[in-house]
Amino acid sequence: MTKKKVGRMQVDLGLCSTDKTLRLYTDVMHIEGNMFLITVTDPLNLTLQFKIENESRMSLGIALQFQIAVLQSRAFEPRIVYTDPHSTFRSMTR
Repeated sequence: MTKKKVGRMQVDLGLCSTDKTLRLYTDVMHIEGNMFLITVTDPLNLTLQFKIENESRMSLGIALQFQIAVLQSRAFEPRIVYTDPHSTFRSMTR
């Protein structure tokens, strides 16, 4: 058995970002009779899903708040949420 020389890979410092702000893109997806709130985070490209019972303001609001809380618990800062022009999402805006 021979020893291998250990080498270090160069890290691209451009990929190591300290910016923790996120943009969220969310929509309701229907799959085989089940409904989910699907959220994609940018620039993380992380996809979050939350099963919802209906498309009410309360149900969507709880699901979205849960997803935001998960991201905030990991020290990320969601800044803006992009949605489709669904009437329930419009009723949640300020």
